[in-house]
Amino acid sequence: MNFLAILLFSVSATCDNLIIGLSYGAKRIKISFISNLIVGIISCLGTLLGMYIGNLFDYFIIGSIAQYLGSGLLFLFGFYMFYQALYKQIKSSDDATTINDTADLAENFDVDHSKSIDIKEASVLGLFLCLNNFGLGIAAALTGLNIYITSLTCLLLSILFIEFGCRLTYSFLSENTVKYAEYISSLIIMLLAIYQLFF
Repeated sequence: MNFLAILLFSVSATCDNLIIGLSYGAKRIKISFISNLIVGIISCLGTLLGMYIGNLFDYFIIGSIAQYLGSGLLFLFGFYMFYQALYKQIKSSDDATTINDTADLAENFDVDHSKSIDIKEASVLGLFLCLNNFGLGIAAALTGLNIYITSLTCLLLSILFIEFGCRLTYSFLSENTVKYAEYISSLIIMLLAIYQLFF
């Protein structure tokens, strides 16, 4: 079992959680441990469900074709993520606009503008984050990653990334994190796809 591959995948799959955490830190929006846990569980369920479906597909695909298919899908996901990040940077006139857009996205989940994410709002945020994990989970399962360890790692990193992001706020480091996180995440996914294909 390749724990490095699982870790790299989980970091990439939960990258949005770090950006959301940074946005909350910047907007002084508080998220309790329970709300953070709910976000992590729901987003993790997206990974779990996606990987479960990927495993079902695996039963009907002959031999190593599943690994080729999973690696190909994973690479396409990574390429699409890279394209989206590049498109947003080109469209944006400056870095500040990009950072403010990210912060505004996070603030939208604070529906009652209480500067605190309650359980209901955390559930909606979790559903938003799990959509991306669902597609990645299908491809990851086809490449042979363990469904339960991968999902659990995603859960733990989700909680840690949101908490870390809230504490970090928008220092010089966090601005660069927002700016390059999507690129790094997409590149890791593409490299992981290639690694899973040949090793």
